[in-house]
Amino acid sequence: MKHTQTHRWLAATFGALTLVAAQAQTSTPADETVRLEKFDITDSVPIEEKILPTTRPFTSVYGDERSILDTPRNVTIVSREQLDAISIRDVRDFSKLTSSSYTTANFGAPANPSIRGLSADVFVNGIRRGLTSNGNGLPVNFNAVESVNIVKGPPTAVQGASQYTGGFVDLVTKRAYFDRPRGEIEATVGSWDQRRWTVDYGTPLTGGKSAVRFSYSGEDSGSYYQLGKRLTEAVYAAYSYHPSDNYQLDANIEYFQADYTENFGINRPTQDLIDHGWYIANDPANPPYSVFGGPGSTPGSYGDVVPVTGPRVRIDRSARVLAPGDDSFGRTVTAQLFQTWKPSAGGYKIVNSTTATWVDRDTFSSYIFSEVLKNHVGAENRTEVQIERDHTSINVGVSERFQNILSYVSYYNEAPNIYDLTQNPETRRFPADQLYPGTFAVPGEGARGNLPFRPADSGGTYDLNTYYNGGNGDTGHSQLTQIGVFYQQDVRVTSSFNVLFGGRIDTLNVTWTDPLPPPGYAARSDATLAGLPSGNLSLIYALTPQTKAYLTYNYSQSTTLSNGGGYVPGNGVSFTSAEFHRVSQLVEAGLKSSLLEEKLFVGVAAYAQEREIPTVGGGAQKVEIGGFEAEANYQPSRSLWATLGYSFTDSTNVGGGGVFGAGQTARPIDQILGGVLTPVYAGPGDNARYQTPGLPRHLLNALVTYKHASGFGASAGVTVTSPILLAANYTRTDRTDDPFAPAIFTSAKIPTQYTVDLGVFYARKAYEFRLSVLNATDEKNWSPQVPFYGNDGVIAEEPVSYQFTAKYRF
Repeated sequence: MKHTQTHRWLAATFGALTLVAAQAQTSTPADETVRLEKFDITDSVPIEEKILPTTRPFTSVYGDERSILDTPRNVTIVSREQLDAISIRDVRDFSKLTSSSYTTANFGAPANPSIRGLSADVFVNGIRRGLTSNGNGLPVNFNAVESVNIVKGPPTAVQGASQYTGGFVDLVTKRAYFDRPRGEIEATVGSWDQRRWTVDYGTPLTGGKSAVRFSYSGEDSGSYYQLGKRLTEAVYAAYSYHPSDNYQLDANIEYFQADYTENFGINRPTQDLIDHGWYIANDPANPPYSVFGGPGSTPGSYGDVVPVTGPRVRIDRSARVLAPGDDSFGRTVTAQLFQTWKPSAGGYKIVNSTTATWVDRDTFSSYIFSEVLKNHVGAENRTEVQIERDHTSINVGVSERFQNILSYVSYYNEAPNIYDLTQNPETRRFPADQLYPGTFAVPGEGARGNLPFRPADSGGTYDLNTYYNGGNGDTGHSQLTQIGVFYQQDVRVTSSFNVLFGGRIDTLNVTWTDPLPPPGYAARSDATLAGLPSGNLSLIYALTPQTKAYLTYNYSQSTTLSNGGGYVPGNGVSFTSAEFHRVSQLVEAGLKSSLLEEKLFVGVAAYAQEREIPTVGGGAQKVEIGGFEAEANYQPSRSLWATLGYSFTDSTNVGGGGVFGAGQTARPIDQILGGVLTPVYAGPGDNARYQTPGLPRHLLNALVTYKHASGFGASAGVTVTSPILLAANYTRTDRTDDPFAPAIFTSAKIPTQYTVDLGVFYARKAYEFRLSVLNATDEKNWSPQVPFYGNDGVIAEEPVSYQFTAKYRF
């Protein structure tokens, strides 16, 4: 460790005083040299408590190990210490730790975070996890996670492109212990019957060349929200074999299952609801739900309208569009194997990484959205040859990926606004006589939520646990075989100037079959072969050894995916070329500096990005994003650390295409037309430009922790977001006669909000006790559902809550 200036001054003063004292007490000859021992002061912060990103190298961005100063991208490294300090529950909590990460509720089950206004990828130890298309899915299992690397912007040539181009998080899993046996037991209880527990143990094995680690966690919790639950089980095991400096093997396996309820939130949102808590109830003469055919609509489909001539009433913030029996359940297994060969001579090493994943999950909601994702399998193998020379380093390799996805999805009956949430929850079920014609039961799947059966349109009997096929762009059985080759090189042109560049080409062979064709019809199918190029170029200039500036360009093409991460034609018939060539471009400039003798890290970045987002029906919408990010991490000693982050995100959607909801629900009450609410998602037209909904332009977060030598300590964090539009504000000029897409639309808006989290703790070597108070000032905050459904739902955030955690280490 480096000495601080103060330490150096103290050491020099101490040495000079020692020399003077020695000369005064002895008769040392004038020509005799007095040699002083080196005075070394080392940093006493254990590695697991370090929060400075400069304290360790990482491989998440370019594959090879490099420091954050030498990485020409904006990266946040989050330690286990920080994850514990914020009591992390899901990916939405990343907003408390990094800039540009604001994730919408995503039906209460966000599997992927959003970064820079776009969905972000999830990697595990540098390998893409995949198997989702819209960021919705099983919760992230933080039992297996030791730290998180959050990268802003698209993946590089080493990882290859995907449909997630806002950025990616790399979950670095727990590793085995080689130094000594150790373990810990942890339990948490809290508001609304929260109960969580973890047991973790690791030990070196005989001979000291191998080690193992095991971790188990579980949860049996209720929820602030009506009919809510969260039951999880997670088992994780890691094994490491390091027989020499020339060869290393690391393996891990993770099993995770979750039984939980999704959260659509409160329907019929208006500005009056957000500002004053007033909800639009049905007219007393109407049933708790009402479905009426709108212009050109069919029963139970988009376009139906709902009378809302009833009174304004107060609504319980814990209410949501959910009926008894609605739930989601899923299981997943992920196994990984990493091997590194490093010959004694030659200046290179070979790294092989293999990941295999199995997922089986389903979701049923009575309002009605349903999906069954059956026995998904994905596997990837990546081999890299990393060469190190005096003036250059090279990473060249090949990646193979395979996945098999079977997905049944129904959303044609999805009309959340027909339900009056002030009525009995049993009424929040889609009326049986309004079920959209042409739905078919999934083989092997029984009825859910005590729903009634109804006659089919032509023969047989089907229940409401059905999954519409017929071109919805999500139902399908697809297989992917993908091979990618890449080349990445870092050239040290001078002692202060580097050029880093890389390129990749992926070949995709995709097949699709309709697994649920209508009776009497042959199953449709299609296949395609596509090539996806991607590349990156960076210029890095060292202003000083501890301050570096960079300029980066990244280009990639990605594909359109369906629910579960499979490949289904957007039109339900055949693939189009455009579905496999969605273009993303990024230009980013940044400056990073390690200051105060490596006790303070500061980074800033400015960027501009263009992205084509897939839309319903196989189309795409262009999004233009520009922004600025600033982050600081400070840790002068083991007693104190602090983080600060700020981001400005200016995101503009170009054209409509029906991407974001624009029904009357998002209007203030005095702008509702005709006394109706409508779940239709008519867009603002192809010639419109409007601010991306569901995203704050400004995000600020700060977190500080202080630990006294006695073991007592405290932490405090704050997160601030600027106003957020629920749907699109636009003026439509291409059509003015469409009752479902008015010429001028004004969205409801969430105002500026803040959340304060506090914690106190007492920690010794063997045990720790922590009390956390989340939303300590009991703010009545709101969160957008997802932009696509912006006008149909909004989430009332949890009020003040308490968590108590006890931990024993051995």
